[in-house]
Amino acid sequence: MPITDEGEMRLEAYEKMLSRRTKLVALGHVSNALGTVNPVKLVIDMAHQHGAAVVVDGAQAVAHVDVNVQDLDCDFYAFSGHKVFGPMGIGVLYGKLRHLEAMPPWQAGGDMIETVTFEKTSYAPAPLKFEAGTPNVGGAIGLAAALEWLKRMDRPALALHESQLVDRCARSLSAIPGVRVVGQPAHRVGSVSFVLEDPRVAALDVGTRLDLEGIAVRTGHHCCQPLMQRMGVPGTVRASFSVYNTIEEVAALAACVSSIAGQNSRPRSQAATTPSPDLRPLNYPAASAPSVEAAAEEFAAEFEGLQDWAERYAYLIDLGRNLPAMPADLKTEANRVRGCQSTVFLSSRARPGSADVVEFLADSDSEIVRGLIALLQAIFSGQPAAQILDFDLGGLLARLGLATNLTMSRRNGLSEMVKRLRSFAAGLAASQPMAPSEELKVAV
Repeated sequence: MPITDEGEMRLEAYEKMLSRRTKLVALGHVSNALGTVNPVKLVIDMAHQHGAAVVVDGAQAVAHVDVNVQDLDCDFYAFSGHKVFGPMGIGVLYGKLRHLEAMPPWQAGGDMIETVTFEKTSYAPAPLKFEAGTPNVGGAIGLAAALEWLKRMDRPALALHESQLVDRCARSLSAIPGVRVVGQPAHRVGSVSFVLEDPRVAALDVGTRLDLEGIAVRTGHHCCQPLMQRMGVPGTVRASFSVYNTIEEVAALAACVSSIAGQNSRPRSQAATTPSPDLRPLNYPAASAPSVEAAAEEFAAEFEGLQDWAERYAYLIDLGRNLPAMPADLKTEANRVRGCQSTVFLSSRARPGSADVVEFLADSDSEIVRGLIALLQAIFSGQPAAQILDFDLGGLLARLGLATNLTMSRRNGLSEMVKRLRSFAAGLAASQPMAPSEELKVAV
């Protein structure tokens, strides 16, 4: 469904998309990225006029708004337990009985059958036919307790409290020079998404700096890249609010964001701010040590000498700030590294005059990712392809704590860069003639 610049559904466009060929409409009750409360009842009514069924993802809604599936008249409504203060690994799927009766079971197991013979099998009535095997008893008890607790709360008072937090956050962030609140829906609950545009600071870097101040936010594309593209951003910083948050915490967030914006408005180092000229030949980093192992040991010794993770994050950010910018003509789609939550480019080559030495340049819009690039350059650039392929990078990352102290999205981005480098190194290694001992092993 198309949306407006404010992050709201364009219902007139949605209506034109509906026809008798429309079988299913699926939407979120509340946007996980923008906090927009979608007009699901109207969307459902419009879909039903064309004979379509409607599936509503209520994961972001149930903890913030009252939900009455009979009033909504939705065909299916789903939510996860951990979004409503319950255990992970369990959730709820509501479906109209006529749909559940018409649907075959998706999995076989205990307690989902009525009778079984060699000639015929009949299934238990819904919902049992969809609940094969031993159920998650502990999860169900925990989820029930969470829902009962929520029912006992003063929901209007909770809704008012959360609304005040979200409104105060949106106003406070909007007042900071250079900060853009992404999406301005008329009805929003639970979260506020924003970016720092002037000066430009990657969402990943904002999240890292807030983390160092004890403020937990979510950064990246929030698993909805088409929405990010529509809003004109690679990702956002999302601050989420619930019953346990306070006005003082909103003020602390705004103060930290203001400080980050102020810090980045100062001139940065020449290496970080001046685009590299179109050099011929390009200055690819040479080897920092006689071997990959030696380079890794040098980096590990320096990194492990830092006292805590606040210092280590600061160290990576400094590395990123001092990483030479990549020439603009190398920032092509062919050099784009997919799977990262920041924009990353990587260009590899065999060192001139050598057929098996790997050199590479890389760049990102995120300082902490640029820091990880600097790490990879220090270890791999200028080294033989065979050594790159043999090196246990995973072991080094575990030793440095990067495997556990980086978010999954950053580890995924690092992994994609390493895959690109190893693939290039493998191509160079494969083109080299085998040594006599290697030929013998193959023959045997």
